[in-house]
Amino acid sequence: MYNDGANTTYDAATAKSNDNAFSTFTPFDFGTNFSKKADNTVAGEMRDCAECHVGGGFMQYFTSSADASKKYQYNPANRTDYRDASFTTTNSFNTFIDIFGLDGLGFEPHGRDGVARDLTLGSPTYAGPSYAPTTNDYAQTGVLEMDCLTCHYDGYSWAARRDEVRKGNFDASRAVGAGFATSVNGRQVNYNLTSGDVATVTFANTTSVYALTLQAGLKIAGTPKSKNCASCHQEEHQVDWKKRGEIWMADRDAHYGIGCMACHERKPGSAVGTDGLATTVALGQCDPAKGGDSPFDAMWNGLDRTGFKSCADCHTPAPTTALNLNNWNTYGAPSAVSAHKAAGLSAILLQAPGEKGGVATKSHIDIIDCTACHTKNKAGITGGAFVDGTGADLEGRVAAHDTVAVSKDMSNGMALYWAGGKLFSANLLTSFFWRDMNDYGYDANQDGRAGGMDALLQTHVAKINKDNNVKALTEDGAITSEEIAARQTMLINGLGALNGVTTDATVFTPRISMLTVPFKATHNVSPAADAWGKPTRAGDGSISAYGCSQCHTANGGFYNGAYPTAGQHLTWTFKTGQLATFTKVNGKSDPSEGHPNIVDKHGRRTVAFTLFNATPGATENSGSLRNIDRSEVIYEPTFKTPGPIFTTYTSGSIVAAAAPGGATNSNATTGVSTKGHILKIDTQKIADGTTASRTWSIGAEYTAIADLITGMGAFATDVNDFGFTITNDGTGKLKITPSAGYRVKLNQAATDIFPFGFSNAYVASPQKGVLNADDKAGASAWVSYLDGITANQSGIGVAPVASITTAFTDFDIAAPGIQILTAVAQPLAAADGQAGNVGFTRYAWTSSDGTAIAAGQTSSVTFTTAGLKTITLTVTDEEGNVASTTKQVNAVVAPAQVIAWTDAATTLGGSVDLTGLPVPNDKVKIMYGDGVTGTYTTKTTIPAVPNGVASLSKTHLYTTAGSKLVQVYVYKDGIQKGFYKTYITVNGAN
Repeated sequence: MYNDGANTTYDAATAKSNDNAFSTFTPFDFGTNFSKKADNTVAGEMRDCAECHVGGGFMQYFTSSADASKKYQYNPANRTDYRDASFTTTNSFNTFIDIFGLDGLGFEPHGRDGVARDLTLGSPTYAGPSYAPTTNDYAQTGVLEMDCLTCHYDGYSWAARRDEVRKGNFDASRAVGAGFATSVNGRQVNYNLTSGDVATVTFANTTSVYALTLQAGLKIAGTPKSKNCASCHQEEHQVDWKKRGEIWMADRDAHYGIGCMACHERKPGSAVGTDGLATTVALGQCDPAKGGDSPFDAMWNGLDRTGFKSCADCHTPAPTTALNLNNWNTYGAPSAVSAHKAAGLSAILLQAPGEKGGVATKSHIDIIDCTACHTKNKAGITGGAFVDGTGADLEGRVAAHDTVAVSKDMSNGMALYWAGGKLFSANLLTSFFWRDMNDYGYDANQDGRAGGMDALLQTHVAKINKDNNVKALTEDGAITSEEIAARQTMLINGLGALNGVTTDATVFTPRISMLTVPFKATHNVSPAADAWGKPTRAGDGSISAYGCSQCHTANGGFYNGAYPTAGQHLTWTFKTGQLATFTKVNGKSDPSEGHPNIVDKHGRRTVAFTLFNATPGATENSGSLRNIDRSEVIYEPTFKTPGPIFTTYTSGSIVAAAAPGGATNSNATTGVSTKGHILKIDTQKIADGTTASRTWSIGAEYTAIADLITGMGAFATDVNDFGFTITNDGTGKLKITPSAGYRVKLNQAATDIFPFGFSNAYVASPQKGVLNADDKAGASAWVSYLDGITANQSGIGVAPVASITTAFTDFDIAAPGIQILTAVAQPLAAADGQAGNVGFTRYAWTSSDGTAIAAGQTSSVTFTTAGLKTITLTVTDEEGNVASTTKQVNAVVAPAQVIAWTDAATTLGGSVDLTGLPVPNDKVKIMYGDGVTGTYTTKTTIPAVPNGVASLSKTHLYTTAGSKLVQVYVYKDGIQKGFYKTYITVNGAN
């Protein structure tokens, strides 16, 4: 758009691309090259996009001077109204391509008066689009100031305003849309004085003006009405309709009665910006609160969620601290918390993003967005068209979307996709268009960058179609290889004539390319009774069956089952050389017709899928466009994850698994180009951990690895101290070797791993199901596993039970209770927390004295102090239900080990060995536990033992084997000096 700062430049000395800031903001002069390079411009957007966008901003002003403090953003202080601009060149602000025709009707067969329009090519009265450059004179058309009435005026006509902006009657469009006037030209209108909305007011000085009446004033609503919103966001020909279908109808959306602004009016307390800067902390003054971010929304910014009421704001609101109330209207929405819990949706049954080991840590509510279950489609839903970008619709845009051939069966037509580790509901909008598959030395879209499969400018395609009197390929409901071949020849010849650059099949190979994009479905919300996974209830309201089987069943339609990708009335056949996969994702290793931002649950890989069910052949192929399974958008055929090459810095060499593919087999005829492939290497200094990234992009055609490495120049040689060298490993593969003091890894986000041979960058990463320990290698096994899940397996509805099964060893069976020793680990065990060992039960142990005990079905406890202790087992099931039980034990300090028993072989006898007896003593009494007591004098004169003995050993013969309680008493002068007891085991088998 501007002469300077528009491009990045590559700095070979640092191996980085640098942005160039704007300085003068001088409009770029296309000169005679406008139609070769331009497609949609600001003037074109005013006639096209502005049929919904309400004006202001860049539709009224352009940046006209530099601001050093705000190099890359709009600054209201440095802007010029288009009316005041003195454009002297052909630029993006004052020139547009005529796609609607001067009457704004495109290819509509009849005018607004019902009279047939002449759409015959070559006719002097031809009324259709010319697709030729046209200058927009803002002095005649006016500009698109913010039209507040578009949203706030009851009865505003979107269609009337659209008709005016398409003709360039910008100033007039506001009064015409409101019904106040009819247009004379862009800046003049005739006011309608009979409507009752406009009247002539004459002042005392006889000056007369037109003014709105009280009747008109009463039609101005502070909060826009839903029908005003629907004009742009629902009607059949609008962008949202194409993406999402009929999303806001009385019999389709549970929230229809409260209207759009019930959610989209900013919540109280959220700031409102007025300066138009992206740095403002909230949305602009007149923007409604938006529904959230999406990785596929080019207009997304960090302010989109400001003030918006999400499902949770009304159904699970967080009360304010001060009032314990919400400060916004929840419209009496029922709380979803109890309903979710009753249905088992709050149960901890699932694995979090990044977890693949089979451990449940999340619930359905944690990783499934509300929309995924509550936008279950109903019969009769239409929209979400299959868009044909090979020809124009009735309005003149190259996006045929509203014919029978591209219509789709949208019954139950919602798919799922991962965003931020949660599943969202979406319509998959699929479109196809022409691309230059070859791009070998030819810049098909004249953007100055050959290489990368250029998409043809839509207006170029439309102009060539018009000149050859053809329409979209889908026009007759059948696409054949003969039709495609004829169009390819037509494009090769026509584009060369348009661009003034000779083309042929060796430099320009137009092929059909497809792209599928998920557009979030946040409307068409079903009531709870119709949602996915709803339980079945008995007459008394109790749950008689959980709703697991609605989703977890083969072809259930939630995460599996056919999704209507293609037009239901379209057939398609093809040959080799007629189709081009939209993109190769995951470092250009996987072909896909899905958007690169369709990622897996863990956000580490793009989920790739293709839409044609057969590989093109040399002859007419019977394969065609297919409907996909819903699971294909959320699960890869083989689960993979970034390997060490991507994730771990290494001081060793990184060696490619194969020879460079896209860098050594260039072929202009088959359309393989080496240009544009990117190699990005991250480096780390071992000494201080500082990191840097170095990037190289192939800028030429190479047919041998030696030439490829030579072409890298300084990038491969480390002459600039990048921290690595790149060589041939001796077998024709690339080898990246870190320099001394460095570690290296490949940059996952930028590196085209496949063309450079690094097919080993992603490694297999099986996932375990939480119900078993089996590894699932990919989508087939994983979906089969999901299909078999039942409520009984999950434990939902099964009450938890707490039972301590530990059999404590009683140190003293004669004493009341259970005696256990301090300082000795005591094992703990619990019975299964749910009958049948189902579900996902958590076991927690606590002690009355605060001793820490590890969680788990088995554990142990070691008490350090003596006394009565209460051990509590708390069992919590996956639904949060709790059961508990206790066990009391008496912790005692272990007495000194005085008594020992030595079994005698072959008898029931042995010896009681006493050590550590208190001295002095004169008598020891041993009670052997079988009714026999032995009393022994320890003070003797011959031999002289005046103070008794510290050790004593006595043999004893038992009559039976088993456990015996041996008790020992020690005396001195008739006074007991010590008492000891222990259990011994008489073997009896020896």
